[in-house]
Amino acid sequence: MIKHEVLTFLEEPDGEFMAVIPVGYPSRVSEGPKKRPLAVSIRYLD
Repeated sequence: MIKHEVLTFLEEPDGEFMAVIPVGYPSRVSEGPKKRPLAVSIRYLD
């Protein structure tokens, strides 16, 4: 369970958090997910 691991790392076992925001640089460079062209995703309604 990731929530328990984060709270243990923060030394707040009974704590709560709203979000985890990663900060820093990746350990390896990778390409992001392949994205569809915008024209494929847009649909106009009259």
